[in-house]
Amino acid sequence: MSVLTCLVGGLLATTTTAVHATEPPPGEAGGRTAYEVRMSDEGLRAPASVPAGPVQLNVSSADGNEHALEIFQPRRGTPVRQVLDDLRGTSLDNPPRQVIEAARRVDRESEFFGGAQVQRNRPVRMSVTLCPGTYRLVDLTQVLEGPARTQKLRVTGNHAACNDTSARKSGAKATVRLVQTANGPRFRSPDTLPARGAIRFINDTDQGGEMLLQRLRPGATTAQVRRALEEGCTEPRCPFDGPAFGLNGMSAQNEATLLGPGGGTVPAPPAPRPPGAQPARYVLMSSAPDINVGVAQTRLGAWRIVTLR
Repeated sequence: MSVLTCLVGGLLATTTTAVHATEPPPGEAGGRTAYEVRMSDEGLRAPASVPAGPVQLNVSSADGNEHALEIFQPRRGTPVRQVLDDLRGTSLDNPPRQVIEAARRVDRESEFFGGAQVQRNRPVRMSVTLCPGTYRLVDLTQVLEGPARTQKLRVTGNHAACNDTSARKSGAKATVRLVQTANGPRFRSPDTLPARGAIRFINDTDQGGEMLLQRLRPGATTAQVRRALEEGCTEPRCPFDGPAFGLNGMSAQNEATLLGPGGGTVPAPPAPRPPGAQPARYVLMSSAPDINVGVAQTRLGAWRIVTLR
């Protein structure tokens, strides 16, 4: 549940701002309304309330900067400020022991339901099942920098998916799982994922995890990707072609769906590929802090090279 500290590089206020809701394309989100979430350094604009069940969010950066939406609920009796303070402790700039202790407190204090990593021209459309209650929305980029604003999101009514998890139907074309192994989290994923279709992500571990995608430069090797993820890199030696995007951290056993097509869910390449060029390759990864080791999960092997077509 962290911003990409290893890859790309307080005053607490509460706001409640309603925004425009739109109808999703036919066949998506079960015909339910899609809600816009616009993020900037000045704060975020999001709905004040939504109905229970699958909630489609169209998340974008209003100022072109990197932002990281998270949706969470403090567990009973935990102040929001405490959750945010402990989230700062999970920054990968901190010593591993501090990261471990902070990550464990976050797990005890709150439940995270995912979110979206966005930048200029990199909006993300996602769907997550939310059940009745009050949630908080926050930009993790601001949390890690110190000041942070949260917004309340009230979920009203009821839905069959809240009473029976088997009623949760994502309609995804592919499923990606993050699973726990003796050596740390690992991805279980098809070698090819849909570039213009929904991808379901299930965090099947005992700790927080995320599903991010980052395009690779043509010719990038597995060894170059491994070295960049484990040791870091600087331009022009990085194998990555553009920023990461996707679904931010969620607690153990939670799931969300990365939607497509449209809205830049899978960003278009910087320039048109010539006829006959190979489909784009991406690295699928989770850079969330590992709760047992205190380093980014990518450093432990939570990444996989996939093709999007």
